[in-house]
This record gives sequence, C-alpha cells and structure tokens, in this order.
Amino acid sequence: MSTWWFSASSDISHALQPQKLVPLSWQVHPFPKTTSLFYRFIETGHETTSAATAWALFSLTQSPDVQYRLREELLQISTESPSMEDLNGLPYLDAVVRETLRLHSPVATLTKSATEDDMIPLDKPFIDNKGNTQRAIK
Repeated sequence: MSTWWFSASSDISHALQPQKLVPLSWQVHPFPKTTSLFYRFIETGHETTSAATAWALFSLTQSPDVQYRLREELLQISTESPSMEDLNGLPYLDAVVRETLRLHSPVATLTKSATEDDMIPLDKPFIDNKGNTQRAIK
C-alpha cells in the first residue's frame, strides 16, 4: 500500500492544505491517471531541480572567476532572505543559471521507457509497402 498522503478533495489547492490530509488507501480517485501524472510531475520536478543544482555547483568549482563574480553580485543583496524580485534583479546569477541549463540540461539526461506500445489513429488510412491498409501507426 502506498505511504503517500493526499487530500480527500480533488482540487489541487485543497490537496496542499495539511489539515485535510488522509491516507491514499482511504480514497477513491475519479481520475487515477491524473493522480498518477501529478505524482510523476512532482517526482520529475524534484529530479531535474537537484540535477541542475548539482551541475551549477560543479560548474562553479571549475570556474573560480565565475564563482567570484557571482559571489560578489550575491553579496550586494542586503537581506539573508531575498525575495524573487531581489533574485530577478541579479543579471549575472541569471546568466549562470541559463548557461548551466544550456550546457547540462537535466531533461536530456533523464531516460523514460514506455510500459506499453502506443497506437496513433489516422484521419485517412494509407496502404503500406506490403499492400495492407493501415488505419493507425504502431
């Protein structure tokens, strides 16, 4: 049985409110595929974020001049808890993040494999090179 906890409500905003959490085993999900995609989205977001962060830190260790310049820019912020507005005002940080994602795209390193074959229906059937009429692409 799953140990994940999820809201009894089907609304995502309610799902994130801790006072409404119940074990998944107690629920009947009207949209099981949507729930599965939600968990996959959360899992994938976690993986890509950690991979991008690891590559950024590694890249900074390989370029001390970039590390020094970024540190100088970050030290110009007057608070220890910067807002998104503060962070968005740091052009060198933005450049470092963009360059890290360009060189080490975490999405390209994740591999997925299909659990079953897909069949794509066609609007217009066609005749293949063996003379068979095909109504879908497998």
